[in-house]
Amino acid sequence: SSASRPGNKVEAIGPFVWGMTDDSFWKLHSEWINELKVGSFIELYGVKIKSNGVTPHYDNKGHLEGIDIEFKRFYISTDANLSDKELEEFTKNYVLYNKKIEGLIDGLSSFYGNPINNDFKVDSYDIFNSDNKAKLVEWKEADTNVVLEYKNSTINNALGCDFKMTLYIKRIIEKQEK
Repeated sequence: SSASRPGNKVEAIGPFVWGMTDDSFWKLHSEWINELKVGSFIELYGVKIKSNGVTPHYDNKGHLEGIDIEFKRFYISTDANLSDKELEEFTKNYVLYNKKIEGLIDGLSSFYGNPINNDFKVDSYDIFNSDNKAKLVEWKEADTNVVLEYKNSTINNALGCDFKMTLYIKRIIEKQEK
């Protein structure tokens, strides 16, 4: 359900609305985390959230103006001398994780609308094969800006990656003209 004022969307994500206080945030946080539990994990649209990975940010009056959601790192490593069959099996890990990222993007798009920037390609594994930090997808919806960013590190003398993703949700505050 969307908590909105006429013509003005104020929902950040889940039960959180822009401008709420720290007390309200943490009260709703535990309820929301329970809703996201899948077994012993917490997942947002199929991607596991890091333990204590939800961080609120407040303005100088103590009102919510941003939320960062850190996902569990996707770490995979193997010796570089694989047979073709072993390499095929290893590559399936990238395929599966890309499908999870695709599900996350689809879920966020159902909430925030079509992305204004989308550099994710479900059939490409380039993001796992180089040291890089970049925006993957960005949305802008009413008073909310959302950026899904990743940072990847490759592993020396091995195949694999250390892939970290964070979702940055920020309130857009229009400057009032005087």
